[in-house]
Amino acid sequence: MIRTTALLLSALGLLVAGGPVECAWAAPQDAPITRLIDGGRGEKREVRFRPTVGAQRTESFTLQVDEEIISGGKAEPPTTLRHVIRLTSTVTSVSREGDARYEIIFGKPEADERSPALKALEGVTGHITLTDRGMVKEQDFQVPEGGDERTLRVVEALKRVMSETSAGFPEEPIAVGARWEVKQSARAMGMTIQNTAVFKVTSFDQDGLSVHADLTQSAAPQELKPRNAPPTAKFYLLSLSGSGTADMSWDLAWGNGASNGAIEVRTQLKGWAEVDGTRVETSGTGGVSMNLRAAPYDPAKARIRKGGVSPTRTASPATRIIDPWEGQKKGSWYRIQTTTPDGDGFTDTGFKGHEGSSNLLVTQHFLKGGAGSEEDLRVEVAPVKISGEATLQVQGRGYLCEIREPAPGEKTWAIKEGRHAGATLRSESSRGVQMAHKLWEHTLKIKGREFDCLVVEAELKSGETAEGIKTWFTSAVPTGAVRVEREGTSTNLVDFGPDWTRRPPPPGVSAPGK
Repeated sequence: MIRTTALLLSALGLLVAGGPVECAWAAPQDAPITRLIDGGRGEKREVRFRPTVGAQRTESFTLQVDEEIISGGKAEPPTTLRHVIRLTSTVTSVSREGDARYEIIFGKPEADERSPALKALEGVTGHITLTDRGMVKEQDFQVPEGGDERTLRVVEALKRVMSETSAGFPEEPIAVGARWEVKQSARAMGMTIQNTAVFKVTSFDQDGLSVHADLTQSAAPQELKPRNAPPTAKFYLLSLSGSGTADMSWDLAWGNGASNGAIEVRTQLKGWAEVDGTRVETSGTGGVSMNLRAAPYDPAKARIRKGGVSPTRTASPATRIIDPWEGQKKGSWYRIQTTTPDGDGFTDTGFKGHEGSSNLLVTQHFLKGGAGSEEDLRVEVAPVKISGEATLQVQGRGYLCEIREPAPGEKTWAIKEGRHAGATLRSESSRGVQMAHKLWEHTLKIKGREFDCLVVEAELKSGETAEGIKTWFTSAVPTGAVRVEREGTSTNLVDFGPDWTRRPPPPGVSAPGK
């Protein structure tokens, strides 16, 4: 698992003590089990960190936590907390085997006043020793002089969290597209929780790599033992489940935690508490979103600015696999309706599977009541060059974008992080320059399913001409958009399903045909 990720998520127990998130993200109980699923495509290499003695950096992360609790049939007011935390790490030694020791000191956090325990982090110092694969070998933290019991609880939480692996990279050589699974049990309040993370390498070069992770967790019904609970009280968990995603980047010249990242997680639980013979049913949901930034330590810029973090960025890896059909099941299909002044047409696209570095697709067109023949397509998924990052301003707000070069002479600026990652805000090609000037969120309901979209209103300029284009972007479909409107033409996702062979005919067509 990811050290920095685990630190943040486990610390939620300090932020919303007693809430559902505390139960969900806990200290590890057993060593993680790593299983390589797929070694990836292309040249493979081992993932090994190469830190240098004396290297130093700051980590600044913005954390937002929300929770909703229903107790005894009564909903408590929703709670949302936001914090900014900073720590400084220094590499003090590296052994011949590659084990590196990092000295750590926490700075002053910008913590919500409702979370006094988090403020006890200021001044906490310690160290952690990791292998060249990111596995924790040894760690310790010290309480500042005059620290109280609250500080001791924070430090003990840090010790438990640091026992978890930092990155958990496979021992085997891997390449872009590699996937592996990490399973680990954890304990909190006397409860055992199963955490699973499935990682996929999205980019990889000699300097670093980036991964996407799907996170899940669960716990069987069991008795809970909260701290400081009355001796006669009973607490029981009926169910717990959680899921989320993480997108993280590592600098191989560092090793202790990710350099950049974004995480979103939600957890649900149900249970009951019995005190003095009275039983109360309780349910709750908790969520966390986190953005991490790391930069070489600069004393002149050490203070975190209110509402943000250091703008320094690490260099982006050189290439990245961007597969719109990743995660789709064989047989799944999508139908796009195109409307022009000449009438309506429909195009169905289905997924037949992966073969090597290609996607196998099938398409069929329908026009003026007639069905065309099915056509098989082999689409090569080639690595996309990533030439850097830039912050684009739209309506006075900055959006961190990844600059992609999908083909010679073409560039796109795509939002890098968050729920709308991948949405294009700017593009340059032989067709002209397209730039977004307005963004807003909109939920579309299609065939009973809701799609959360980022609507991008843009202008395409080519020579002396300009055209307005409005795109409803969502990462939930391989087409990347469920609706596009431009002068005289519109395209809309109108149908979809899991089985290509059982598609209903479009309006005005008797059957899909072959």
